[in-house]
Amino acid sequence: MMKHLRFLILFLFAGCLLGQPLFAAGPRFDHALWDAFLKKFVNDEGDVDYTAAQRDASLLNDYLKSLAAQNPLEISSEWPREEAVAFWMNAYNAGVIKIILDHYPVRSIDQIPSAWDMTVIHVGLEQYSLNQIRASKLIQNYRDEKIHLALSCGARSCPRLHREAFTG
Repeated sequence: MMKHLRFLILFLFAGCLLGQPLFAAGPRFDHALWDAFLKKFVNDEGDVDYTAAQRDASLLNDYLKSLAAQNPLEISSEWPREEAVAFWMNAYNAGVIKIILDHYPVRSIDQIPSAWDMTVIHVGLEQYSLNQIRASKLIQNYRDEKIHLALSCGARSCPRLHREAFTG
């Protein structure tokens, strides 16, 4: 028993000396493109400048491409909970903006027929509607009703967008 304890202490001490973490924190996703979009097109009150965003949708489109490059199975099984929640909340909010920009000018997403069921987000080979992300990727998987407070729905009566991307 004492021999095993000495080995464990030596192992931990060696890990500290090498400067390498003994336990990896897990994958992290870079939301910098979404963060830049929010800072450029969303004001302090959470209002989106859709006219300007439509003229220059490159940040949004590049962010959506970065989402598509991910593997949804890895997100749910290998990513830390906080990283996965941030990923899906940002994906949802980016999807809301994408749908509105694709149908602009509209006063509300509710003016777009079947907006909540349109396939808008691609992650790996999977395609998701806003309803699928909210219900099955967020609420069902993480069972946290506060998530609703972070999801914008593109209308004045909904939670406002933050000017920063969610991170884990």
